[in-house]
Amino acid sequence: MYSPQVYLVHGSDDYLVAVKAQALVNSFPLVAQSPWALEVFDGRVTTVAEAVHILRACREAVQTMGLFQQGKVVWLKEAALLAHESVARSSQVRNALEAFLDSLRHGVPEGTTLVVSGPRLDPRHPLHKLCLEIGEVHDTGGADKRFQAEREARNELRRMLRQTGITMSPEAFEVFWEAVGPCPRLLANELDKLKTYLGERREATREDIEAVTTSSREHDAWQLADALGTRNLPRAVAVLRQLLFREGRNAEIGLLMALEARLRELLVYREALDRGWFDATTADPYRSRDTKGHKGWLSIPEDIRGILAECLPRNPLETHPYRATLLARQAQRFSLAELRRGHRSVVEVMEQYVSGEASGPAALEILLIRVLEKQT
Repeated sequence: MYSPQVYLVHGSDDYLVAVKAQALVNSFPLVAQSPWALEVFDGRVTTVAEAVHILRACREAVQTMGLFQQGKVVWLKEAALLAHESVARSSQVRNALEAFLDSLRHGVPEGTTLVVSGPRLDPRHPLHKLCLEIGEVHDTGGADKRFQAEREARNELRRMLRQTGITMSPEAFEVFWEAVGPCPRLLANELDKLKTYLGERREATREDIEAVTTSSREHDAWQLADALGTRNLPRAVAVLRQLLFREGRNAEIGLLMALEARLRELLVYREALDRGWFDATTADPYRSRDTKGHKGWLSIPEDIRGILAECLPRNPLETHPYRATLLARQAQRFSLAELRRGHRSVVEVMEQYVSGEASGPAALEILLIRVLEKQT
């Protein structure tokens, strides 16, 4: 059976790349048999001289016989030098890379394997093209579109849970997800903390997650948006003050963006509720999705499905059942007119902050009162 001698592992998420590359390297029998069979070169360089040195060292390592045995594995790890704009454009680096690739075209010694891992390369990159010709390319994903990236990260979190043996209810899963965000490396770190906290237990509850999980800034903004969605003015003001005290005035625009995004989502769900496209009373957040979305969504015209899928940053039909039901029930607390006025108010205040007409926490607190007060 044919076995390639040159591998490229690349992608947009450095954690997924590292996991895939490490698994690939560990799968080679030579590495399992002897620690001397693996030579690792760190590609995290930021200067032209360092990049040229690493490329020449890798070329020499590939063409040199292994120490104490026939064959070896050469791993150019985290090869940022291939994608670093100022370094990769240097004529010295390009010449060193071309010399390295020429040596690979002329043949890799029998028993030697080269693995290059790092950030995503354009398909036109000479290394990518060469690996397609004489080796194997592994793309770990990390899609550019936000909803695709989140879907991949969710699947990775489920894989991590299976690997660690930790179980979560759908609600606890969403709480953990909202707290940590879609970065696989952060998910792994926080899951490791949670495993240590649980000890002999294997089921993680919402209380466990809230006790040990470090919230990201995105989660903090989500807490404010959630207080707005539940129409809880005292909590919204308290969360706002806490966030501004901790993060300072630099957080104001980000918080406004979170409020605008939540109101935009609630507008969609309020419209769906009014038109009979979503039933929040029978929707079960713990029930699995069918092929047309989860159980809360009813019959929707095909042209509306297309608008939801193509014209919104996040397709509501692809939203997790728990989150979709939560948003629909939040939308029930507002009329469509209230949501439209609230969204317009947030956009106006955001423009004032950007232009310098408004500043400080007072304008944000007044905004929350305007959005959350009952319209008479």
